[in-house]
Amino acid sequence: MRHVTGFKKFLSAEVNPDQQQLRMLSGQVKVVRKYLAGKLRPSYIGAKLQGSFVLNTTIKPTAGHSYDADVLVYLRHDNNKAPKDYINEVYDCFMRSDNYKRRAEKKTRCITLTYAGGFQMDIVPCIVQGQAEYIFNRKENRPEPTNGAGYRKWFHEKALITNGNLMRVTRLLKYIRDYKGNFEAPSILLTTLIAHTVNDNESKETFKTIPDTLLLTSERLNAFLQATTEVNEVRNPVSREIHFTNNWEQPDYDQFRKMFGIYTNKMSDAYREKDPQRSLSKWRALFGPNFGK
Repeated sequence: MRHVTGFKKFLSAEVNPDQQQLRMLSGQVKVVRKYLAGKLRPSYIGAKLQGSFVLNTTIKPTAGHSYDADVLVYLRHDNNKAPKDYINEVYDCFMRSDNYKRRAEKKTRCITLTYAGGFQMDIVPCIVQGQAEYIFNRKENRPEPTNGAGYRKWFHEKALITNGNLMRVTRLLKYIRDYKGNFEAPSILLTTLIAHTVNDNESKETFKTIPDTLLLTSERLNAFLQATTEVNEVRNPVSREIHFTNNWEQPDYDQFRKMFGIYTNKMSDAYREKDPQRSLSKWRALFGPNFGK
């Protein structure tokens, strides 16, 4: 059985992000913007959120996880700077603040700010050249293309076809990943794989409810995974030069492929079970004991 109401309540109670936490995070983003605007002159141009927050696929953290916000920080292009210099410049700016130097950690493409209360902010330096945007790989000292706006438009068009259920299903599958903890798949990679299962010419009736969409997209993705034994490059659908499988090794893919097959079979079993209580028990075996309460 589908347990449509059960899915709606489970999303609301267990999966969807806490609104108070989101307000706190949004407030800290504004504080960071103000700090950089004042202390990073003349390089600083502006900043905007990207990633799961703008896609509406953020989930409430399970044990061992935290809220993560990606903030793209636009800087002026300077021909005298090496790619790594843009990241070093922002990091040095944070290190001049007693408030931020205890939070800041320099990583390959960003500076991560860690806050009490279970959330992190990834500050990603970016420049614009012509119609293209670039972020930076500090370790390899090279620019990398990015296209957050184009990706967001592509994903939201797919979500529209599914009556918005694509966003809800993405949250549910991210929840399974974090709740089960037995496979790894970066959020942007998992989100892209799920969205690719939605065809542009499909009827909205195909994705009428959350469980309908969950099973259909999972079965389609699983069919692709089981037919694909080697790691394939998963590219940004709107910028083919960007791919999301840089750090996805074959053992990671093998484990993901194996566990996704198991969980898809569990979904199918629970969905097609006609006895309400047995179906509920099978959904709980997948999502935990709080499903359906």
